[in-house]
Amino acid sequence: DLEGERSARKTLGVSQSAKMEDIKSAYKKLALLNHPDKVKGNNENKNDEEFIKIQEAYEILKKIEKRKEKKNNNKEKNTPIKQKKRSNSPRASGSSAEQRQQYQQKAQQEDSL
Repeated sequence: DLEGERSARKTLGVSQSAKMEDIKSAYKKLALLNHPDKVKGNNENKNDEEFIKIQEAYEILKKIEKRKEKKNNNKEKNTPIKQKKRSNSPRASGSSAEQRQQYQQKAQQEDSL
């Protein structure tokens, strides 16, 4: 959802237009700063909660990006291939000798007009 995406971007401190590589970079920096094994002191519980928030925000944005990629890939696959225009000529359509003959007669009639 849009609100979840905004919240996740705010948690990681990235803009709405940030690319996935920028998001990943911000995530890594914040994760290192708030990792429970790296931070010792009085605020361990607060740091644990912050670290979990950062991880969840990154996961949300990663899922959204994967959905967008999948959606774009499906659009590309479902795009109809343009077909060449077929000629009215019986040879182009691979029709029978009788149809070719009718086509020639019709062409001769039009020429005589």
